[in-house]
Amino acid sequence: TGIIDIPVLPVNDQPQLTLPTDQTTDEDTSLPIAGITIADVDAAADDVQVSLTVADGTLSFGDTTNLTFTTGDGTDDATVTFTGAVTDINNALATLSYQGRSEVRRAGKESISRSSPDHKKNSVTLQDTGSIDITVLPVNEQQQLTLPPDQTNDEDTKPPNPGITLAQVDAAAP
Repeated sequence: TGIIDIPVLPVNDQPQLTLPTDQTTDEDTSLPIAGITIADVDAAADDVQVSLTVADGTLSFGDTTNLTFTTGDGTDDATVTFTGAVTDINNALATLSYQGRSEVRRAGKESISRSSPDHKKNSVTLQDTGSIDITVLPVNEQQQLTLPPDQTNDEDTKPPNPGITLAQVDAAAP
């Protein structure tokens, strides 16, 4: 009788990304983004890497415990790349918020693009990517009227320029 030895090599499984539905927020408002999670059955205690990008706003985390940042620092970042254990990353993602830029002239879409390469297994790196569309709504800003102090002027003389100004932030053309 002979023995046949057949080694079985593990396969690197695709990491999984879960994203929430598209979001809507007003300008100048911080929007919590709940529902982003990652999973990687092969990671075990290994670190995985996550990248998040927004084109016209910033991202911030309330919790960055045990994460290592290679791009950004987790506060007011347009692009952030970090590594950590899956549990620590999901804890941070649960505290993610988006801040759109000020003075939006028209409703516009912003996307949070996310890429989650997993750890290398057998020299193969896999990733899952996705995006969340965020509609940023403009808010009508209050006009600002500036008046000078009370003026006194003699009859039949041209008064000085009183320095009255009206500022309307939303009046500018897009």
